[in-house]
Amino acid sequence: MSEKLTTLKGEIKIIVQALISTPTRNFKTDLVVVNQGRVHVVDVRVHREDTGYLDEGYRSKVGKYTPLLQILTGELKVERCPGLPIVSGTRGSMPKTTIDTLREIHINDRGSVITISLLAQRHSMEITPSWILMCCSHE
Repeated sequence: MSEKLTTLKGEIKIIVQALISTPTRNFKTDLVVVNQGRVHVVDVRVHREDTGYLDEGYRSKVGKYTPLLQILTGELKVERCPGLPIVSGTRGSMPKTTIDTLREIHINDRGSVITISLLAQRHSMEITPSWILMCCSHE
C-alpha cells in the first residue's frame, strides 16, 4: 500500500490517496480512515444532478469499495465498516444516502454538510484542469 499517513491524537490514522493493489485490480482511494479498531474507505464523487444520478454515484462507490474493505480488514487487523462515499451534485445537492452516511459518523449539522459538499466540488474543480491538460498534451 502506497500511502501518506497522518496520525491525529494517536487514535485516528488517515491514509490519504492510498494506492492499494489487489489480485484483481488497483484501487486509489481518497481516504482510508482507521479509528477505534475499524476501517472506513472515504471516497468523494461529484456527479450531475439529473434524476437518479446521485443515487447511482453512491451505489457505484459502495460496490467498488466493498471488496477492498474486506482486504483492508485483514491487512490492518481491524473491524470492517461500510464504505463512506461522499456524493455531491454539481450544484451542491447531496443524496439522502450521503447525508445518512455522514450521520453515521456523527456529522449531523447542516453547516458541516454544506462545507463537505463545497469541498468536494472545489476538489473536483482543482483536478479537472490538470486532467484536461494531461489529455491534451498527448495529441
